[in-house]
Parts: sequence; C-alpha cells; structure tokens
Amino acid sequence: MELACSDAVWASLCRREWGSQAAEVEPIVNRVKGGWKEICRQLSTLQSAHWQQLPSGEQGPCRRASHSLLVADGKLVTIAGGCDGGRDLDDTWIADPGPLIQRPDDPPSLTWHLASAGEVPGRFGQCSVGVPERHTIVIFGGINDRGLRLNDTWAFDDVAGRGNATWRKLILPQAPAPRGAPGGCFGGDQKVVVFGGLSQDNARYADTWILDFALEPLSWRKVETDSGPQARSGHTMTWLGDGRIVLFGGRNMVFEMLNDVWVLDMNAPGGPKWQEIWSPERYPSDDAPVARSGHTATAVLGGKVIVIGGEDMSRNRKGDVWLLDPDAGSAPEKPLEAESAHTANGAGETLLDGPLTLGGAPIENGNLDTAGVVPEVATTPPRKVWQRLAVAGPSPSRRSFHAAVRLAGSSILLFGGMVDGELLPGQAGGLKFDDELWLLNLVG
Repeated sequence: MELACSDAVWASLCRREWGSQAAEVEPIVNRVKGGWKEICRQLSTLQSAHWQQLPSGEQGPCRRASHSLLVADGKLVTIAGGCDGGRDLDDTWIADPGPLIQRPDDPPSLTWHLASAGEVPGRFGQCSVGVPERHTIVIFGGINDRGLRLNDTWAFDDVAGRGNATWRKLILPQAPAPRGAPGGCFGGDQKVVVFGGLSQDNARYADTWILDFALEPLSWRKVETDSGPQARSGHTMTWLGDGRIVLFGGRNMVFEMLNDVWVLDMNAPGGPKWQEIWSPERYPSDDAPVARSGHTATAVLGGKVIVIGGEDMSRNRKGDVWLLDPDAGSAPEKPLEAESAHTANGAGETLLDGPLTLGGAPIENGNLDTAGVVPEVATTPPRKVWQRLAVAGPSPSRRSFHAAVRLAGSSILLFGGMVDGELLPGQAGGLKFDDELWLLNLVG
C-alpha cells in the first residue's frame, strides 16, 4: 500500500511538472523498475542516456541530409532533403513509431511507406512544422538542386491516413522572401514561426514571420520586434510548449558560426518578444558547445533541449550531445514541491488528505530522495545553462544536417545527415550522406 501510494504521489508530481506531456511516458512506466519515481529521476539527471542503433528495414527513405523528420498525428514523417550528387528529393515517407516505444529493449525495424513523391517540388534545407490543431504539416522554403531559394508554402493534411492524405500548395497574399536553411517550429495556438535563412545572394536574414491558421485570410505576417538575434542560417528553433521558442546557433552574415541562445516569448505583452539568455561574451567561463550549424535541438520533458552534432567553422562534424536549460540563470533552482491538502489521481480519487506524508513522516520542502524517504533539507547547486551529456553505448558517427525528433518523452530518434566518408584526391576531407537510424534513450 505504501509503495502504491508513493508511486501515485510521484505520478501526480510528474503530471503537474510536465503537464500534458507526462502522458508520453505512461506507456513505459510498467517496464521501469521503480515506476514514476525512477522515471522522474532518470529524466531529471539523464545519467541513464544511451545510444542504440535501429535495424534497417526492407524499404524506407534513402540516405539524405538537410531533410525533415517530425511526429504528426502519432505518425513519424520524413520529408525531402538532399542526397548523393547534390540532387534534391521530393518524397514523403510515413511510419508508425509505436513498435519502437513498446519494445525499447529490442526495437524492430520501422515499416515505412511512401506517402508522396513528386507532389511538392524537390528541395533541401526547408522548414517543416506540424500544426496539431489542424492535423497538418507545413513546409516552407528551401533550396533546389539548381541552387534556387524557394518561398512557397505547402500543407500535408490528414497525416494519420483517415482520408486521402495529399500535399496542397497554399496560395497566400504575402510570404517571406525566398530562402534556404531558415529556422522554424510550432508557435502554439495554430501558429508556424520562421526566423532567418539564406538568401539567393548568400546573405542572411534576421526577420521573424508567423503563419497563423486561426486568422482569415491565411497569410504570413512579419513580426516587428525591438531587438532580436543577428541574421543567420542553419540554426535551430525549438518549441518548449509553454509559449516559448528557443533559438540556437547557425552561421551569420560574415560566415562565422554562432552559439548564442535566444528565447522568443510568444505570449509577451504587445506581441512576441526576443530575449538573449546566453552568449559566450556574457558567460565566457561557461562550458558550452562550440559555435555550430547543421545540428538538431529537440525539446525534452522539463522544458529543456537536447542538442546533437552539427559542424563547426572548419566543417568538422560533431558527435557531442548537450543539454540546454533555458531557465537556468533566470530563476534559482527550486526543489520539487509537494502537493498540499489534496493529492488526487487521474480518476479524481483523493490519495492523501492533509500534509503530504510518505512512510509516516511529512515531506518538508517537497524533497524526496530516491529511496522514498524524507531526506534532510538540501541545497541545490546553481543550474547551468549548458551541460555536456556522457551518453553510454556505441554512438552514431559524427554528423551534421541530420534530423531528430522526440518519441514518447523518453527517447529521441535520429536519422540521416552528412558524415565523414572516404577521402578523395584533392579534397580536404571526405563526405557522404547517411541513412542510419539511432535512438537516444533517456530512460534505461
């Protein structure tokens, strides 16, 4: 009874801390020894993170880079990209990620099916964003194999396949200028947000645009802000789920790599507002990733972001994994607060009434140790904006311009990219496209 109560308390605390995203880890609770408490510990520390290569299937997307990978309507979707010979791709592949979630210790190969080919003109370096309220994927911009920058906007409806899923071009009265390698992500409330990108003459943009599906007529709208990130391309933008977007890295107007961190507050009074939260100039003593582009930045539970790979100024590809905490420095670390008065389970049943207790003793300051007993009041060290993760297991080759997406709150799927290849005569370094699939498991 005491153990059941403990697990129910931790489940309640996790749901309050992670909100609706806590549902993503429910499928794995029963297979993790220690239940909710152990999941909370592992996702808080990430000390159990480990790589795992997935087996190849009979068919699927060919090797590629600068492509898109996302989850929409519960389906895994890969879109376009570039491949050998500098050719662009015009395909859309869909797979069910369920088996990976249900069998994490012995994951099967993904079963891909080709959902579309040729409907959207081929491209790489595009921005692809899922709009969950509309059950739609939006792609914008990119570069074709003739080097032409694009600014067309397309929507892929009914990803789950309940009807006839197809791409349709959106005819809009206004759009951002043609560009490749912009950053973009979901912005909440049916919004797609795009920043920056590479122009036709290889300049970089520093503009912010929003496509709001809740407004009629549908159109891109430029957002005027008092300040913001410098112009760049090859950066990432990551939706945290709480009204904020995190921007990291990229290459600027004079071709320098960047590693500054900005947050776009979509709910700021008067409209979206940019704020720089970290830069090497402001925090020169911090251990942080080198400046880079072509990396991935994936939100994980707890409002943090995992950055994987990319390439530096010398085009050296990276295989490092970093944890970015956007809240560090803006507020002191707080211990996990306990529920007071009433703690209820998902069915609305009261589990505890009065001061929260565990093992017969009240929980002071909300601190619980891993054994489920009440520890002494502990002070927590200052939170760091950046933390390099030591990831166990054989790891993927160093790579850039790959794609990654979170699966079920407890893992990140990585696909493709540009990796070190055979060194050819007259070249400073070899390069090849990749088609490997890797899981970064956050829970052991």
